[in-house]
Amino acid sequence: MFFVIVDGDGEVLGRVNISDIDRPESTELGFRVAEYVQGRGLATQGVLTALDIAARRGVKMVKARVSTANLPSRRVLEHCGFDQTGQAEAPNGSSETFVGYRTDLDGAL
Repeated sequence: MFFVIVDGDGEVLGRVNISDIDRPESTELGFRVAEYVQGRGLATQGVLTALDIAARRGVKMVKARVSTANLPSRRVLEHCGFDQTGQAEAPNGSSETFVGYRTDLDGAL
């Protein structure tokens, strides 16, 4: 599932994706917003909306991973109900250290 965050003029401000919704063990969230709109709650609202739609489609659990240095994204995940799960595997080509997150979608969003 892929979503875009747009303003009233149709300008794309960010995106949220939830991959592999048909494979519960590997369902994963990713998100990004434009630098000039960071800190306005757009990422949080986008993630919450995507999780709500995923829950309504029967997704029970979503994982995420983020660089340990990316504190704003870590805060977004925590505000959206994700719990840390420990060190996570870095994406291919990344030399950064990543931390994993997980949330169970029980219809409470």
